[in-house]
Amino acid sequence: GVVVIALAVARAPVARFAPVVYPESPAARLAIAAVTLTLLFNVFFNYYHAVFAEPGSVAHLPKPVNPRPFDDASYGRNEQNDDETRESESASAMVRGAGIADGREQGGREEVTRGVFAGCRLCVPCGSAKPRGAHHCRTCRKCVGGMDHHCPFIGNCVGDGNTRHFLLFCLYVAVGCGWSAGWAIACARADADGYRTFRDALFDYDAYGKRALTIAGDRGGSMDDLAKVNGASAFFKALFAWTYATLKAAKMNVQAAFEQSPEWVNAWAFVCTVGGVICVATAGLFASTLNAVASGETYVEALKSRSSRGGGGGGAG
Repeated sequence: GVVVIALAVARAPVARFAPVVYPESPAARLAIAAVTLTLLFNVFFNYYHAVFAEPGSVAHLPKPVNPRPFDDASYGRNEQNDDETRESESASAMVRGAGIADGREQGGREEVTRGVFAGCRLCVPCGSAKPRGAHHCRTCRKCVGGMDHHCPFIGNCVGDGNTRHFLLFCLYVAVGCGWSAGWAIACARADADGYRTFRDALFDYDAYGKRALTIAGDRGGSMDDLAKVNGASAFFKALFAWTYATLKAAKMNVQAAFEQSPEWVNAWAFVCTVGGVICVATAGLFASTLNAVASGETYVEALKSRSSRGGGGGGAG
């Protein structure tokens, strides 16, 4: 879905808008194509790395031996304490629960250095050591270092390993959609007559009213039928007829507007609606993620802090 939408939004300035804005300037159209392809390359490059990069591995920590999970009460207290207290309690809990001492473990287990679990908590779902900033993702079913959130658009978590690419992906998508929207506006200005034809056909209220009356009459909602309404059944029948008629007439108005307009209007409508929404959404996501990086508090940690201040206890993760 992301790839298809990106290609559709990127194609519009090159194939639809540039020939209208610069009909006699191949150099200008080539420049527009070059900038568009550069933005598209950066979108796909960072999207690929955001999707397939390891978001934040905690595999460098050894697996705790015979871990004893926290009881609910102590775990809740740990989540509600401030960062320093939580780190101290979690570290001591890991030392007690891991069953690991200095030197080589009995039975030939790996050698573990004292303090390797300092600042860690025990992840109950996967039984792993969870360093500070790591959280367990229920979707990925693993702990992610520096986890900010799980993003459904990339099908991956955003963590220490791919935050940079995720930020660049959001930035280039927002800039690219804004680039396409800017050329859509320029195209509408360059072909003002074509845009006016589309607008007048779309908001032709006389044609809309005639279509609605015809459709409603065919479904038992004509003016004569409305005058005879004398019961709940007849009322709801007329209501349904007119609801259907208004929606159907609106659809017919839209179809007629596109049929009477130049070809670039289809791309213009797509870029201004779908591209505009994506531009605003990704710009907001970029700003919120960048703010989390700058403040040193991820989205997950911000939710936990807010929950703790509200007395709701610590959440999973």
